Amino acid sequence: MFWVPWEGPKKGNARCSMAVLWDRESVAKPTITYVPSTVESCRGLIFGKFSVGRKNFNLANYHGFGEDRIVEAIRYMKVHSGQAVRWMIFGDFNFEGASAEGGVKESERVQILRSGQVTRPASGKELDYGFASLEGLEKNGAVALDNGGQSDHLPVIASVSLTRA
Repeated sequence: MFWVPWEGPKKGNARCSMAVLWDRESVAKPTITYVPSTVESCRGLIFGKFSVGRKNFNLANYHGFGEDRIVEAIRYMKVHSGQAVRWMIFGDFNFEGASAEGGVKESERVQILRSGQVTRPASGKELDYGFASLEGLEKNGAVALDNGGQSDHLPVIASVSLTRA
């Protein structure tokens, strides 16, 4: 298991962090980088490069505001991951998952990893989910978990399998 803490300069805390668990694979310690957003009010991207056995995998956590920021983050992942690398990005996008399912998923040619559940109870909306490369990852499922009131957003757990790219 790797804990990828939020270490960006913008407001953030443990709820902005990620935990990554691997099953039956040897994983080298990841390289973690903070990438600032092009928008002053956005937190940016925590970007991790992992080597899982002989497969490369990039994972990021993002906090953005709307469809333009989602597209910015996805394009960053595509450029910095390259064609042969699998990638996923998760976060609080402040944009309804159902809307992203139609627009962003199709325009950017990506998979969307949604729980289909409300992830911000105060608004009754699903704002926390992920995107992934089309190749090299098989989506097994996602679920939002109760967090006991620790945050205004619920954590989302996703299960994926690395496949041949």
